[in-house]
Amino acid sequence: MELQPSREERVRASERQSSVHFEPPDLCVAVFVGDIDAPVMLRMNEQLRRAAGGLEHVFLLVDQSRAGAVTAEARRLSVEGTKDLNIADSAVVGASFHMRVIMSLAVRVVNLIRKKKVQLPGFFATEADAREYIAERRRILFGDGAERH
Repeated sequence: MELQPSREERVRASERQSSVHFEPPDLCVAVFVGDIDAPVMLRMNEQLRRAAGGLEHVFLLVDQSRAGAVTAEARRLSVEGTKDLNIADSAVVGASFHMRVIMSLAVRVVNLIRKKKVQLPGFFATEADAREYIAERRRILFGDGAERH
C-alpha cells in the first residue's frame, strides 16, 4: 500500500512548485505556481493520471491564485491531460479573467471531442468556497452516502 503524504506535506510542496495531489474519496487538487510551460504541464498531467487512475469519476480543484503566464502549448496539453478522465465537476480558485475565458474555452473544446460532456468549471475567490461547491456537487450527483471509487 502506497502511503499518501499528509495534507501539510502536500501544501508545503505545492507552495514551491506546480503539482497535483489526490484527496480521498475522489478529489484531485492541481496547484499552479509561477509560469506554466509544456514540461510543467506534462509533469502535472502525469501526476493527474496517477492520482485519478482507476477512479470511476473525479472532481478537480484547480488553484490558479499563484499562476503566472501559461504558454499556448501548456494550454493544449492541459486539454489533452484531462480528455480521458471522467470529470464529475471542477472548481477553480483565483483565476484571472483571462484564465477564466481560456479555461471555459478549453472545456468547450473537450466537449466537442468527448461523448460525455463536462460542465463548465465553477470559479471562486477562495479555496473554502471551491471546496464547498465540490461537496455540494458531490451530494447532488452521488448522494450523501454514495459509494465512490
